[in-house]
Amino acid sequence: EPFACTEYVERLASTIEGGGTKGGEESFDPNKLHSFFVNSIHQLQSLDKSIQGQVNKLEELCAKEEKEHKSRIVGMDDDTKTATKIFHQLDDRINSVATKVVHLGDQLEGINTPRQRAKDALQLMKYFDEFLVADTPTSSVFQDQARIHEAANIIQKLHQISQELSNDKFEEVKSNIEAYYHKIEDQLIALFKNAHYAGEMETMKALAETLLPFKKYQKCIEVFITESQKSQFNSQDVFKDVVELCRNVNGLVKSVFGINGEMVMGKLVQNIYEVAIQKHVDHKLDERLQQNDSYLENLYRLYSKTKELGKKLSDYKLGSDSSFLHRLQKNVFSKYLNDYIKRELKYLTEKCELLLSRYYESIGHQKREKVHVSGFNEFVRLTGLTQTSQQQSDNTKETYLNQHVAVSLLLVNKNSLRRCEMLCKSSELPSCVFNIYSILLDSLCREHLDYALDIGLQYLPGPEPKSIPNSRFLEVVDQANAIFHLLEKHFSDAIIRL
Repeated sequence: EPFACTEYVERLASTIEGGGTKGGEESFDPNKLHSFFVNSIHQLQSLDKSIQGQVNKLEELCAKEEKEHKSRIVGMDDDTKTATKIFHQLDDRINSVATKVVHLGDQLEGINTPRQRAKDALQLMKYFDEFLVADTPTSSVFQDQARIHEAANIIQKLHQISQELSNDKFEEVKSNIEAYYHKIEDQLIALFKNAHYAGEMETMKALAETLLPFKKYQKCIEVFITESQKSQFNSQDVFKDVVELCRNVNGLVKSVFGINGEMVMGKLVQNIYEVAIQKHVDHKLDERLQQNDSYLENLYRLYSKTKELGKKLSDYKLGSDSSFLHRLQKNVFSKYLNDYIKRELKYLTEKCELLLSRYYESIGHQKREKVHVSGFNEFVRLTGLTQTSQQQSDNTKETYLNQHVAVSLLLVNKNSLRRCEMLCKSSELPSCVFNIYSILLDSLCREHLDYALDIGLQYLPGPEPKSIPNSRFLEVVDQANAIFHLLEKHFSDAIIRL
């Protein structure tokens, strides 16, 4: 804080007798106060000189230390430059030595590689000599089961060499090597199978890598696929079991088979489709166990589930072929889809005929032949002739139209269209939809609506002026109009979108 002179003087005056505040106004003594102030000033001057002396000493000390620090920094800077120069020199020498070491290493490797190859070739020749003498080698590497990977590597090389030899001179030794080659293969596959059963992933991986150059490497994959599917498809929903199996096996496949994992996973899925799913589909679509309508519905359900399964399995890498799963699905259902359209149209025709016949039987009506007329006059004449007999023979007031029957026909047709959309090829879909809709028009419009209208026309008033009017025809028209609205809605909802 800044020094306040006035406050300092007031504080000094208040501390002495006669200063103006201490002792009262009567005791105020200016001489005494002046003497005290002069004495205080001398004390402050002495204190100022003392402090100024200390400040000067500190400034001299700081200046000296600053000079010393600058000197040390200059020295350290020189040392740093020298160290940097030496570091670069050492770096250059290290690079030079490293280059020479690499060159020397290449030379040594160039010398050692032929030596190692010659040593390996000599060792192979010794093993080859053993097969010249007997069909079973005597070296410890072939006798020690713990060194089977090493033995497999040796016999694989000997087998490759033996293929280049002529049969005339080396037939026996080639036969011995071939036999032992297959023996080693079978042993490795048996060990792989046991390791899979025991859940020893690292052992399986080592065996798969050893078997990779062998002919029976595919057999190893087949064993893995077979063992992975044991006791897996026990539930009623085989598709759920397949998804669960693939999810559990996918990680194991990648770990055991490495870069071949995608190929193995693809073969596993292919085997599942060709065996498990094909068996399930064949059983469910056995014609001896079901009627035609349930057959078509089961075919649709199974195809839908298989298609959904393909979408789930597409998350796994199964190779580069994007249509792989689609082809598998197509192969499973090919024999069922070949005659699907024929079955669908036959079933739909028979179902529509059955619904109509059951309806007419329920009302006790025997369907009549349709009367064809060539003109309006003939129509009036026939109407007049048949009106009286028709009214006398038919007193039930039946319109021969039923909305429930119409809804049933539309529902059956809608289900057929749903199956057609799923099961037909894209090139066959338009014609199939046309045929399915044509069957609906024939059964609903021609056989039901048109037939009821023909009968209803016979209830129109005759030419005689005193004939009693009959509203039956108007009732038929009203019901026919309601049914036709349902047909229009079906067309817009189910047909146009296809």
